[in-house]
Amino acid sequence: MAFSAVLAVGFLVSDGVPDAFSVRRHVDAAYSRSPADDIGRDAVAYTSSQAPTRVAAAITDRWRPGRGVADADGVYLRYADDSIVILRRQNGSLILVEKTTTAYPRYLAHVAGQWDR
Repeated sequence: MAFSAVLAVGFLVSDGVPDAFSVRRHVDAAYSRSPADDIGRDAVAYTSSQAPTRVAAAITDRWRPGRGVADADGVYLRYADDSIVILRRQNGSLILVEKTTTAYPRYLAHVAGQWDR
């Protein structure tokens, strides 16, 4: 009886949603993967036909960042371990998911004084 209750709770918590446990999984489930735009092994790339601010709004509605910065080039979201960088493209956005430790120095000109290191 106890096992079936735990199993039922497990299904209720996950609800079959692949993005239920991390912002990284959420982006992977919601956006188109673009391996050609990956930055080495550091940043995994995705694309969207929506503008960076719309993509950021959709992500932050589900996963609140610790910090967020927006400028003319894009939106920079900092989470505990990961960052989501949404850059403007001619036909939408390039979404880069990477560890904050590599994103911080890469985007320092955009996030300096806004993200805690």
